[in-house]
Amino acid sequence: MTSKEIISFFTSPDGFIRADERTSVDGQEGVYACYSDIHLLKQTNRPFPEFESWPWRLPNHLLLYVGSVTKRPIKRRLYYHAGGGRADQSAFQMRLGCLLSDALDIQLVQGRRPHFFKFEPSLKLRRWILDHVWFKVAITDHADECETLVIQGLMPPFNVEDLSQPTTFHLAIRDIETTLRGQASDARR
Repeated sequence: MTSKEIISFFTSPDGFIRADERTSVDGQEGVYACYSDIHLLKQTNRPFPEFESWPWRLPNHLLLYVGSVTKRPIKRRLYYHAGGGRADQSAFQMRLGCLLSDALDIQLVQGRRPHFFKFEPSLKLRRWILDHVWFKVAITDHADECETLVIQGLMPPFNVEDLSQPTTFHLAIRDIETTLRGQASDARR
């Protein structure tokens, strides 16, 4: 796929897979994107930039995160993004939970090991994800290259580390996550 085709695929308003339908995805290598519906804007009290001008804003969805998989089934990676496992196993789950922590009354807690984090009660975030999150998957042999093209072209708000010049909004999301991780670590001591 050319860069224009891959960006067009991830910004088209159709072809979404609900979070609870992720097991239908076949393929070992590819690029995926995580979206939420517009309900996220109503539930979070965190500042979002002007949505109409951002390339990740679709008519009824927000493209929040783009990733790639090269060594294991894509549906396994989507399991973590759909609220399975620990929050530290998914940048998408971690950042979504941080944005929604006040609205859902959930708390980031540190596990027994310093780098293990999860949201409690976990069912609240998982239920929100099942109700408001969708995925798109592009099976390709050039997953890493395609991932880079999409991230640089669309600047998804949860791909903080992958941008050469993150915006103020990207930095704000990183700061929220850093603050909540610090609070969870302090509470564990």
